[in-house]
Amino acid sequence: MPTPATEFEQKLKFARDARFTHIWVFTRKDGAVFTKEDTEILHTNAPNVVDWLKVGDMKEFIAGSNFPIDPPQMAVLQKRYKIEDYSGK
Repeated sequence: MPTPATEFEQKLKFARDARFTHIWVFTRKDGAVFTKEDTEILHTNAPNVVDWLKVGDMKEFIAGSNFPIDPPQMAVLQKRYKIEDYSGK
């Protein structure tokens, strides 16, 4: 199998190879880089995420977990972030 071309693809492959049940990609809705405050919001509202994989320019994070994010916390996160679900893809 060829090596994934981009850093994003490499990190996504890492998360998939780790056999996480849930994989999400987080980006800020304003397109800005993630800040310390963002990190705190993510860790507070997604406590079951095992791996946070930063992609290059700090504008994307790939999250891997074997547990879903609870709906109230997901709602909080969706207000601030674009969240793409890569689980099982």
